[in-house]
Amino acid sequence: MSRIGKRPIPVADGVQVQYTDREFSVKGPKGEMKMRIHDDVELNTEEGVIQLAPNASSGITPMLGTTWALVRNMLVGVSTGFVKELNLVGVGYRASTSSNMLEMNLGYSHPIKYEIPKGVTAKVNANTNIVLESADKQLLGQVCAEIRKYRPPEPYKGKGILFKDEKLKRKAGKAGKAGIIGFEKKSLEQQPNRGLLYFDPPSTSMSRQLMIWKARPWLLPPPLHSKKASRVVPGIRIPQKMLERISQKN
Repeated sequence: MSRIGKRPIPVADGVQVQYTDREFSVKGPKGEMKMRIHDDVELNTEEGVIQLAPNASSGITPMLGTTWALVRNMLVGVSTGFVKELNLVGVGYRASTSSNMLEMNLGYSHPIKYEIPKGVTAKVNANTNIVLESADKQLLGQVCAEIRKYRPPEPYKGKGILFKDEKLKRKAGKAGKAGIIGFEKKSLEQQPNRGLLYFDPPSTSMSRQLMIWKARPWLLPPPLHSKKASRVVPGIRIPQKMLERISQKN
């Protein structure tokens, strides 16, 4: 038997509860909600407390904990309500509300217009903070998911529509995988205006990298597979200030 389902659910002051023919309804300051109770669950309301129990005839309890959570969410929703906040993170991202329409500028060539469903209220603070309130927890979560899909958070620059206090696991991107990680100081001594840059790990084969370098030699010098290579491959001409900065880092 579910440990959660055995707990009594207190009914807050100002909340009216009614249960007839397996139809459970609650009414409070934030609104009114209804739900049909599963046939394998029995619900009893007495002395301001709701108690759930499995049906004696079936003895099946899988829906007991789920029903308990749904009933509790209904009671909390009509008494205090649920609130979720979304933050628009990005250059030029902003939002505004007009009656039941939420308009957002999310970096596209056109504004995004989203119709707020009945039962959810929305307001915008400081153009980038969207506050959503509802007595229905499931509906509120669905609305947040539909709004976030217009600009999901991306881990490289951290832009998108994020929940309040949401932390993204950032990624380095291509610059972190293949980039300048080493410098041949010996080549700097032998050829002050030339240097050798290393790329590790190599993104492509040596022949492919040399082919790219021959086609576009102004981009990068020919890379080596290992920093322990004994031969010196002279690279393209690099400004002296850039060589000094690279040598200082190493």
